[in-house]
Amino acid sequence: MKTNKWIWLNWVGFIFTIAVNALDGGKTGRISDSIITLFKPAGYAFSIWGLIYTILLIWLILQSIPKFKEHELAKKIGPWFLISCLFNAGWIVSFTFELFVVSVVVIVGLLLSLIVIYSKIDRETKGLRFKLPFSLYLGWVSVATIADIFLTINAEGVTSWLGIGDAGWTMIMLVVGVVVALLFMFANRDPIYPLVFVWAYIAINFESDNGLVDTTVLGSVVLLLAGYIFLLVRMRRQVSVSK
Repeated sequence: MKTNKWIWLNWVGFIFTIAVNALDGGKTGRISDSIITLFKPAGYAFSIWGLIYTILLIWLILQSIPKFKEHELAKKIGPWFLISCLFNAGWIVSFTFELFVVSVVVIVGLLLSLIVIYSKIDRETKGLRFKLPFSLYLGWVSVATIADIFLTINAEGVTSWLGIGDAGWTMIMLVVGVVVALLFMFANRDPIYPLVFVWAYIAINFESDNGLVDTTVLGSVVLLLAGYIFLLVRMRRQVSVSK
């Protein structure tokens, strides 16, 4: 398929996603609030969707400019961006109808489609401006996937697994999230991805009333910020050496 056709299909997919989100009317938030789980960011954290959609809109506009629309990268990403839009809208629908297990399957599909998009961008260019929309998007969906799994488990009435309760698994997954974020950051030289985890973890701290979880969150944030600063310093030194 020609690149410009993918651009139009991506516009359709994006507008469809925004429309489904608008029709939701905040129902997903109300459902989420009704289910008790410790791995849940405070409501304000979800305002990041506004930033994600704004940056994606700018990205789509740039893809529509003649200078960029025949670029090979746009052609490679096109199908996967459309797929990600369908998964995004599908998650809203499944969650709204409280099909929680289905919602987990769908959000994992969204996560995988974003990983494919990111990997294709990373192979073509190392410029952060090309990665930015999907660094942000992928980072948030990574956290949202964990949160959705926790919510689904609690909604199904499961209170413990392998003898470990909700608080224990929350602390484990917080640490796993830190490891994933740091490995991703250093492997891709991407300082944006871990900042999304920082944003989400601080919001989890605001929502949590568990002392052990709060301590784990704060320790995780410190590690993420330390890794972030270390990467920035190393990148700056490498730029200085190359000059």
